Amino acid sequence: MRHFGLFALVTVSSTLAACAASTDAESTSSNASDIRGCGLDCPDPPPPPDPTPTPAPHPAPSPVRDGVVVKGSGPALYLMQGGQRRYLPDMMTFDAMGLATAQQTTLDDAALNALPLGAALPHQDIANGTIVRSATTSAVYYVNGLRAQNVPAPATLQSLGLGGRPIVTITDATLQTLPKDGDLPSAASTFTFSLDTINIHELRAHTSDTDVVYINASVDGVWMNPTVVRLGDLGKAVYTPHVTLDNIVVPSPDASVVIDYTVYNGGGVTNDTLQQAALSAKGYAPAPAAGPTWLRPGDWLFPATAPGADGGAGQDRGGQDAWWTAFARNGLNLLGTYLWGRLFASCDGSVAWAQVSMKGSKMLDLVATSNPYSVTSNFPGIDSATGCGGNSNYDISWSLTKR
Repeated sequence: MRHFGLFALVTVSSTLAACAASTDAESTSSNASDIRGCGLDCPDPPPPPDPTPTPAPHPAPSPVRDGVVVKGSGPALYLMQGGQRRYLPDMMTFDAMGLATAQQTTLDDAALNALPLGAALPHQDIANGTIVRSATTSAVYYVNGLRAQNVPAPATLQSLGLGGRPIVTITDATLQTLPKDGDLPSAASTFTFSLDTINIHELRAHTSDTDVVYINASVDGVWMNPTVVRLGDLGKAVYTPHVTLDNIVVPSPDASVVIDYTVYNGGGVTNDTLQQAALSAKGYAPAPAAGPTWLRPGDWLFPATAPGADGGAGQDRGGQDAWWTAFARNGLNLLGTYLWGRLFASCDGSVAWAQVSMKGSKMLDLVATSNPYSVTSNFPGIDSATGCGGNSNYDISWSLTKR
């Protein structure tokens, strides 16, 4: 019975396997028959799956960044550009490219040779018009036709309109290859001085000041013809006369320049008086004219008595003035002087004045920061005569312009 069961199990298994094989064969035969029967309308078989892409290799980053100058044990210099070392053919090229101040690194030969080698850099000359400085001294030169002209002072560059150019530091080796061509000559500069604004806070006279503007300049001791403009009667206000002295020619930065200006209250003032006022360090006013003797009525109403005289009216026993006599006499004298001054006193005098002295180099430096260069100053005035207004107070704004 056991053997029969085992035989039956084997027989069933064999039968199932044969059936499965027969079914697969029929399916394959049927598929093949279907493909053969579809003709040109058969669909394309699906493509095989793409293999996983292999990433492209990336070059290893250079251990030295761009812009650094590198060298090994030998004298050759290379500039790192685009991750490559590029050969510098000579020191002129080195300096023309402004590399004297670049970072420089010395590598061992193995590390240097491991850096990718690019094309050699072409030769470059230092361009005409370049301003260069020695790497070891303060000397500055202007390169013109591959010749170096010494720059004696910064103002020389300013006079030539070169003050804003950068100064390139170069090696002494390159500087020695440039033939020296003396000093760079400076150009003459032309300036205009302008009195732009008058701001009157307080008058010198009672109701208005009759102002006159005077400007003059000297270059190396030679005076120009002055500018004189009569502004008329001015009250407490802001005025913009823009009185100018043009064509101040400064031949060099070493030239000595003096500019005088004054604002003078006095309608009939002469140029000589104006010049005297401009040159005065403390301002100028003519001495007041002496008034007539009758301006002191106290002297003849209450005459002073010499000491020791006999007592009389208004005198004590010692011949001295009684206190009330002296008081009356002085009071009447002051009243007479005030009334005369109020009616006839001259209020002429300086209300603003200054002398500006500087070298041509200083003038160039000033206009290099701002052209025009402007200054505002306050002038509290000088004492006015009895019978005039209070002391004047003016603000004056002037400017210097390089043409």
